[in-house]
Amino acid sequence: MARTYAQTHRAASRTKSCSDLPERISEVIREIWPVKTVANLMAEAGISERTAKYLKQGHVFPSGPTLVALLRSKDGDRILKGLMRNEEPEWLARYERALRVVEIERRLDALVAEIEDLAERRGL
Repeated sequence: MARTYAQTHRAASRTKSCSDLPERISEVIREIWPVKTVANLMAEAGISERTAKYLKQGHVFPSGPTLVALLRSKDGDRILKGLMRNEEPEWLARYERALRVVEIERRLDALVAEIEDLAERRGL
């Protein structure tokens, strides 16, 4: 069965926009783990050495379960940001703002605790 123009166009645009994803994931993982990249990939994603080497070299894109494991890792936010490079949807901007708010609140709590500790010591 022949594909319609719309089906062909959608497939081509999807392929074009995703064609550099293996290279993106390779750049991101090498940035996150510049030393022992393959060993870290194997540990974080539970993949074989061969697959980890292919990912590091940018030859393949991770499978669904591998990508999920990487996104669930402690560096999942950096991996997601690297994959979304130059394509920042509004939800990602909101997520990053929320992360900043949490970080600022954490620092503020630490400062308040420090002030209270100093006030206690000085008898204020």
